[in-house]
Amino acid sequence: MAKALLSLCGLQPSLDPQASILLLRLFCIFPICLLSLLGYTHIRRLFGCGCGLLFSLFVGFAPSTFYYTLQIRMYSWAALFVFCAFLASYSILQTTVLSPTKKASRRSWICMAFFTLLAAYTHYYALAAAATLQIFLLPLAWKRKRDLFLPWCLTALSQLLLYIPGFLLLYRQATAVAQGFWITIQYPEVLKEILTFFQQGALFPSLALKISGILFGLLLLLAIITRRFQSLPVKKAILSCLLPILFVCGSGLLLSLFRPVFLPRYLFPMCGLYWLLVALLFSSVQKKWIPILFSFVLLFLGTKSATIRLDAMMKSENAEWKETIEANLTPEDAFFFSDLNVGCQAAVFFAQHPLYFYNEFSWNEKNGRMGFSSLMDRSPEELANAPVSRLWIIDSEKTDLTARLPDNYSCILSKTYHFHPYSGQWIHLSLWQKNENHSILISKCNNSIRAIWLNYYV
Repeated sequence: MAKALLSLCGLQPSLDPQASILLLRLFCIFPICLLSLLGYTHIRRLFGCGCGLLFSLFVGFAPSTFYYTLQIRMYSWAALFVFCAFLASYSILQTTVLSPTKKASRRSWICMAFFTLLAAYTHYYALAAAATLQIFLLPLAWKRKRDLFLPWCLTALSQLLLYIPGFLLLYRQATAVAQGFWITIQYPEVLKEILTFFQQGALFPSLALKISGILFGLLLLLAIITRRFQSLPVKKAILSCLLPILFVCGSGLLLSLFRPVFLPRYLFPMCGLYWLLVALLFSSVQKKWIPILFSFVLLFLGTKSATIRLDAMMKSENAEWKETIEANLTPEDAFFFSDLNVGCQAAVFFAQHPLYFYNEFSWNEKNGRMGFSSLMDRSPEELANAPVSRLWIIDSEKTDLTARLPDNYSCILSKTYHFHPYSGQWIHLSLWQKNENHSILISKCNNSIRAIWLNYYV
């Protein structure tokens, strides 16, 4: 989708990096705007004006929304697709609860399958969330409508057939990741991160933990107090929101006991379900000052998180590393790095220059190298004969390629250290000149040694 948008607008990231980044950021913000708008168009109609307003506010101003929506990643679209799949499944569930004699419309089944497939092809945990919605749809409606089984099976079968390419991609990626696995989980830190995820964003973890503890305590109290005031459709909606979140968290943590496969940020595709759950509980309370107070607290936290994030994005230090290079750059310069977390910066902004890459961390085409197709694999030793006159080395805190350069390179700009606030990475820059005379001298010495060796033995 992102590539199609760039092509439609006539942009190429290698030629127009700044314009491409701006367009793609707007592209990732757009689905969250749509998700927030669903509070007015759908949630208001289903659960009342108060719940719709709260949902729009929570989705639009949550700290995690600002933090992840500004990233050029798949999370915001995954969240929209999962929530649209929920709306379709709830439409089916609502028909069975309110009108047991009526059948759910064919449109609801098609929409549920369509958005589930979109979610599945966008993010694997979005697949897990949307699939869980359908798995629990059957038992939630079984008591009131047994003839739901046949359309449910036909819908599930059609999705399985249409997701066959997705299964092949999943197998391919799983085998690739097995060669260079990177996820690590630490207990009990991961439990705290899950608890605070939707409230944290760019806020300090200690503050987010306190707010999350108060919120979860309040939600539990509201669930107990308002249970007798809630209608059956509302109770079904609460269960439909809660079960996917619990199932994905529980199964992710359980699988991670054997092989770490779960990170708290994988919860973001379910942000619509989470905030609808919160909105449903708050809108059920009789005293309206409670949801109003929490809305103001969340609005403050979201604005604070956005301020911190935007401040990090706009800091002049983000461009210092690039300005250092541009001040000393010549058309013949090349770049060399092994950590793609910092090297990707050069791959975006200096794509017209030769980009040499030492694959120190076992990246391959299947687990990320395809996004940097212009990189030329070279070990530090192989650069001795590379067609390079001047070489920029971009190191991170994990690498030190300068210590492994061949002897025919001499430093002409000592290593400088630049912090990149938005990514949180340190970029270590140094510029090296290739000494051709030194290479010629070494070549002559090697030839002389070879000639002496041949004369001696001949």
